Order: sequence, then structure tokens, then C-alpha cells
Amino acid sequence: MTEEKRLTRVGLLRAGATSTVGLYLAGCGSSGKKKASSSGSAGGGTKKRTVNMLTWSDHYANDQLAAVQKSTGIRGRPQLFSDNADAYLKIKQTGSQFDIVSGDALWVPKYNESGLTESFD
Repeated sequence: MTEEKRLTRVGLLRAGATSTVGLYLAGCGSSGKKKASSSGSAGGGTKKRTVNMLTWSDHYANDQLAAVQKSTGIRGRPQLFSDNADAYLKIKQTGSQFDIVSGDALWVPKYNESGLTESFD
């Protein structure tokens, strides 16, 4: 007997955000672009990177961020927002302070129309 689990909106958003962050972080190590902020470390010229994230409190997991930082040296630094309008205003006011932003699907075109997004491969 199999148990059927329904995917909730929160579960879908969490999975999407986690996947997006993982893909973005994986790409940071191989990209020639300098999108994430970096600073040299004392040992051997290895660069440490930080990815500034604007997101909801349930769209990332501290243990996953710690594991990514341990294995890649890339640190995820989340800043939280309360709703989409708050995130939109914060992005408009701060410009390119954030490397990745969680946003509901209906807000993504608004970000793009306002010139707040940057495409990447």
C-alpha cells in the first residue's frame, strides 16, 4: 500500500528556492563573471565568496548553507522579508545589493519590467 503525499504551495516554493540557490551556488564556482562578492583569504590565494539572498524565512536551511560553505567556500547570507511588496521595495531602494531574490511568480515580471533583473546562462 502506497501513501500519496500532496505537494503544498509552501513545499513547492521551498523546493524551488532550494534548487535555485543550489544551482546558483554551483555556478558561482565555475563562472568567469564576478557576480558574488569575494575577498582573498590568507592561505594560498583561494577566494571566498558570499551570495547575498533576499528571501522568506522558510526558503533556505541553515544546515544546507553550512554544508555548501564547507564544501565550496561559498557563504549564503540570507536577509529576510515579510511579503513580495516589501522585497520589491527593498530591491528598488538598494539596487544590486542582492545576488538572488525569492519572489512569487506574479512578481517576477514586475521585477523584470522595472529593470531589476539580470539574465544569466
